Amino acid sequence: MTGVERVDGLSAHDFSPERTGIDEVYVVVPARNEEATIAASLAAIDRSVRALGDEAPPVRVIVVLDRCTDGTAELARASGAECVVSTIGRVGGARRMGIEHALAASVRRGDTPLDRIWIANTDADSTVPVTWLLHHLHRARSGCDALVGIVSPRAEDLTSGELVVWKARHSFGRDHEHVFGANLGVRASAYEAVGGFEDIATGEDVRLVEALDASGANVHRGQTQPVHTSGRRLGRAPEGFADYLSTLDDVACDSR
Repeated sequence: MTGVERVDGLSAHDFSPERTGIDEVYVVVPARNEEATIAASLAAIDRSVRALGDEAPPVRVIVVLDRCTDGTAELARASGAECVVSTIGRVGGARRMGIEHALAASVRRGDTPLDRIWIANTDADSTVPVTWLLHHLHRARSGCDALVGIVSPRAEDLTSGELVVWKARHSFGRDHEHVFGANLGVRASAYEAVGGFEDIATGEDVRLVEALDASGANVHRGQTQPVHTSGRRLGRAPEGFADYLSTLDDVACDSR
């Protein structure tokens, strides 16, 4: 595991269930017409899985093909990911379907308690760092029920002015309030206790974290390990991340 020996001051080598409290990991990726980005996204997830080493719990990568009409499905299947076909057309419903698909297999086997399953969520237009799952499992080991991670739009997708505005608006301190579905982990027992992702077109990530906070779950706001996400202006979710980024240019122009 050269180059990933420590994250947040924690040793990386021991992923036995007794240390991590996790027996299974699911990575859930909703995708709608993401043929331009999904191969890179899944390759980054694979690197993160391999960086865990042989002693890590098994990791399943589930791609939810939500109303795809391009080559996304072929690329996802070629990567070796589990694929679930959805006609929902809403990111909240797609995330929910992927998690239900993953949990159903564990429930049928009956050998893994929900509090020993970790669900790591990201997006098909995003690339996770090699230490992404390492970071999530360390948070699980420390007793967290959820990790609210951070993201960074790819710098090459923004103008210099937009990048300045983004950084000014996103200071990721210990108690930051930003929530991104592209970097959000949750223990399955905590997820089920609050009813999971809502089947809505946008804001499902925020609603889930609000419910977790209200339930008294141990929610950790991450400050490191950002997921790099697309800076595109034409997004898949109404009033989602792409729409938000489109407002940065106006602010950047006004400040000149």
